[in-house]
Amino acid sequence: MGSLENSVDEMAEDVARGVTRAAARACILASAATAIPLWLFSRLTPYHFLFSASTPLSRFGTIINVCAFTGYLLAAAAIPTYLVYLYAIGYASGAATVIPTLGIVSMAVIHFCYGVMGYGPPNLTSRIIGVLLLLPVAIRLIVPVRRFFRARPLSFVPVAYAIGISLAILALFAYASPELMPVSITDNLGHNKTVYIPMPGDDFSFYTTESLLEFGFWRWLAAGVGALTYFAAALTWQNLQKPPAPEPKAE
Repeated sequence: MGSLENSVDEMAEDVARGVTRAAARACILASAATAIPLWLFSRLTPYHFLFSASTPLSRFGTIINVCAFTGYLLAAAAIPTYLVYLYAIGYASGAATVIPTLGIVSMAVIHFCYGVMGYGPPNLTSRIIGVLLLLPVAIRLIVPVRRFFRARPLSFVPVAYAIGISLAILALFAYASPELMPVSITDNLGHNKTVYIPMPGDDFSFYTTESLLEFGFWRWLAAGVGALTYFAAALTWQNLQKPPAPEPKAE
């Protein structure tokens, strides 16, 4: 009896490890597929809040900087992706679910009614952030949807990654955009009213290129992670193209 229970536990651990490895591969593919388009978007449009090149670089320097950008982007998206994944299709219940749900809904209401992080009037960016915050809550509360993703947890990894990376990018875009500061004024009739004065946003880019001689430890580490991401994505994609192995014939 004990040996049977041990074998069942070992099988469950093998399945969990397989799911974890497959989820990691899905995140790697998603990261490799999104980093290059985001880099091109930031370089070919006036929106340089993601990637800005302060100095001209050689082709090799550009490749290394793009790899470092990919590493930083993967790190920025990993935490919200993991939290969204655990919350939406996790098995926690009771206070472990109610308190996070109330917190997420409260943040969504703030973005809908009071702008990004409660500053300024609500705009399109704040409303999109609010919708993205409510998506995991909807997935968690709609039982058929949650059961579907629990039965296919790997299919939820791209969804969680899309939500996580979108939240990170929209937050950066909001900080880089002009900020509307509320100012209370009194008109000639003595009525108080609030007007919003646009203030320049933070002159900040998520990633600013540097020459390779100026790279520090963390930037080289991010570049290595980014290069490994593309290498692993290439291997994963190559393996996905292979035909499945034939099943053993029953004797």
